[in-house]
Amino acid sequence: MKRLMAMLPAVAVALFACTQWSGEDYARMAAARDRHARDGGADIVVAAVADPQQPDYVKGIELAVEQLNARPGRLLGRRVSLRVEQGSADAQAESRLAHRLAMDERVVAVLGHRSADAAVPASLVYEAARVVFMPPFATKKSLTGHDFRYVFRMAPSSQVMADQLASLTAMLGYTQVAVLSARDDYSRETALLFEDAAAARGVRITHRSSFVASDEDYRSLVTQLQAKPFDAVFLSAGTEPGARMARQLRELGVHTPLIGIDALDSADFRRAAGDAGNQTIVPVLYRSSRLGGPNAAFVQRFRAVHGREPDHNAAQGYDAMLLLARAIESARTTRTSAVMSALHFMPYWLGVTGLHAFDARGEPRARHYEFQQLVNGRWQPLPGLHLRYQLERAEAEARLGAEPLPAGFSQSFQAQLSLQELAALQFDLAHRLLPVQRLGVLVGVRGAQAPAPALAQIKRLGQSRGLSVETCVVHGGSLDGDLERCLKTLAQQARVQALMLAHFDELRGEDAAALAARLRAVPLPVFALSATGNRVMPAGLAVYVNEAGQQGDFGVATQAAERMLLRQAADTLVHGLANLPVVKADPQRLSALGLQSSPVLLALFHDEISPPTAGPVLPGPGSASPAPATTVPSPP
Repeated sequence: MKRLMAMLPAVAVALFACTQWSGEDYARMAAARDRHARDGGADIVVAAVADPQQPDYVKGIELAVEQLNARPGRLLGRRVSLRVEQGSADAQAESRLAHRLAMDERVVAVLGHRSADAAVPASLVYEAARVVFMPPFATKKSLTGHDFRYVFRMAPSSQVMADQLASLTAMLGYTQVAVLSARDDYSRETALLFEDAAAARGVRITHRSSFVASDEDYRSLVTQLQAKPFDAVFLSAGTEPGARMARQLRELGVHTPLIGIDALDSADFRRAAGDAGNQTIVPVLYRSSRLGGPNAAFVQRFRAVHGREPDHNAAQGYDAMLLLARAIESARTTRTSAVMSALHFMPYWLGVTGLHAFDARGEPRARHYEFQQLVNGRWQPLPGLHLRYQLERAEAEARLGAEPLPAGFSQSFQAQLSLQELAALQFDLAHRLLPVQRLGVLVGVRGAQAPAPALAQIKRLGQSRGLSVETCVVHGGSLDGDLERCLKTLAQQARVQALMLAHFDELRGEDAAALAARLRAVPLPVFALSATGNRVMPAGLAVYVNEAGQQGDFGVATQAAERMLLRQAADTLVHGLANLPVVKADPQRLSALGLQSSPVLLALFHDEISPPTAGPVLPGPGSASPAPATTVPSPP
């Protein structure tokens, strides 16, 4: 009943949007949109709905449009024209805007409508008029609950967020949590979802209260809270009421950690909360410090234009526009039914915020949150703390496939594992990503002979899973000749379907460079595991499985988390994370080899393996200076 009551306001607005204009109008405009798409010389019109409070979202879109228009050949040989509209906090004004955009036959897609209260009713309009709709931060479950085809969620749902926050809460050792939520639809929905997810992980909700966001004084509520036992406070509220609640909690002596929702991930919360915001953990979609070629180029371009680092708003806008462009290229038309289909069936696409792929309802299959903590007025990343949830999600996704991961696989990565046991677990993951039956293994050695235990270990790994395994030794110092011999033997005689590298850590620099150049030309997926003698990732791979404890920021993350842990949970946290798998992949390489998206890859993907010589796919690195985006005037 509580969930039903929370949904009623959004349903009422949606009904208003549906009944204000007839289905005949939408059908007529959808047909006109298809006719306009046949004009190969017309600009490709994309609408962006700006949020006055977060202007960087449109700045990110503009940067992407400039790059597209500067490319040789542009997009299908046409210029992208950006139509920017100002959003509103008024639901009926947003509904009228959605109708106005839907009734413009030139508009192929709409990027924007930041709030779920605006995006959910707008989705009904765009679906009826066959306009591709990609809202940046609408996380309410109801956005994709109607089995629409033209609506694509760009941020993980509130269900995913609640599940991740509950997973983090349990991992940090908090067994008793108080829940405080504002009385808006989104805050209440997320709080309810968190309660369910936390209970499923053995976390007890000891107190729950709701409050009116516009109230100035929450002290009586905090006083009631103080009488209850709790290890942490889950705070589900917008930026301003969330900061006000944090200040009054600290003022009245509540100094336990605060676990907040994505609305608290902002510079405004940091400034408004001040010192009271310390020990607040929030989910985050993007960090400008993220490694990888696409993000480094994006940060450089954004900084050159705007003189500062991009935030998650700019990154979401940038990715949305380039993802839409990729779908238009795949469809080879701007006919929205074809663009919609291309988005649904695209195996995956790598942007600056990570992998993107959609299921049949328009839900992002690959997206997840990471975490950051407010410390002395600065957001400090907590990398690695999301890995446990990612593995649990991969396990759940794999159960839906033909070959599920073993039961309890997500709990198997313990600190007490031997290197051989860890290698077996990593091999299981690699085999799920590359489901082959005939495996070739290149074993690197520095001396004259390969160590017999190493060869035996590799044989056992594959044969225990029913694979045919052929090994071949390559020697440091004579790598080129050995590689040619091994590749000929494995590829032509044994007809292997994938190559695995083992024990390549001791290769000299020149040998590693030669290996990378040669492997790029091999028409097979090549992978390596850190636990089989590859603690330093060889170059030229399609997939690399490493462990969290080997990441450079692992120590920083665990030390930061330990400050908020209950003492008995500190060792458990570090030991439970150190062996968790970190999957790095080269999506371009996998796609070129005809390997479609894997649920395990999508759930566990961590970082891109940048090809040694390849540049970004979209947009290409052009020497011309970016052309300004064309702005389309609104129709009268």
